[in-house]
Amino acid sequence: MAYEITSFINELMPLCVRIADLNNNVREEFLLYSLLTRVTGEAIASGVLRNLAELGLDAKSVRSQGYDGASNLSSEHIGLQALIQMESPLAVHTHCTGHCLNLVIKSSYSLPVVRNVINKVKSIIVKLQSRAIDIVDAYNNIDKILSLYKQLRSNINSTFDTIYKHAERMAASVNVQPSQPRICRQQVHHPNAATNASTIEEWYQINAAIPFLDHSI
Repeated sequence: MAYEITSFINELMPLCVRIADLNNNVREEFLLYSLLTRVTGEAIASGVLRNLAELGLDAKSVRSQGYDGASNLSSEHIGLQALIQMESPLAVHTHCTGHCLNLVIKSSYSLPVVRNVINKVKSIIVKLQSRAIDIVDAYNNIDKILSLYKQLRSNINSTFDTIYKHAERMAASVNVQPSQPRICRQQVHHPNAATNASTIEEWYQINAAIPFLDHSI
């Protein structure tokens, strides 16, 4: 795994490896900062291969590569990943999952409801990005979460009713009355779909709960 950073006078690239140790524990270790004279795919590949050789690591043993979407890293023909694959054909390139997650979260933040909920589930996000988490365990955890969301979505009327009633009790304990945003004929600035909602609960179900679950699934 490699990421580009810039110092005051030089281009530096942190080089990391993700390995399974003798106890089959997945570890992510920092190796070094590689000094780059140029930032072309060829120059970066030359530097990475040289660094691995200096550390006594065989490039042919690499089984995966992870970078962001920059063309000099991810290009199929002249990018770093393509040149590394010439030395190690089994080194499959994978777009940096941490970077992908950040892009998804950034896109999701355009929905106020999703933005508020994500702030509440940061602990799950941190867990799925844990350095030592095994990729199989990570996918299993994701599958479990998606399965739960799908179950909630298929029974949205009953599950949201339970959630809403709990929210009502919490609001009542601090003397807050349930309310909803003003409804206008044409809404362009934020979600306001249920113009014919008969209750406040129904409004929040259609404008908050259902969009969040559909977006996540």
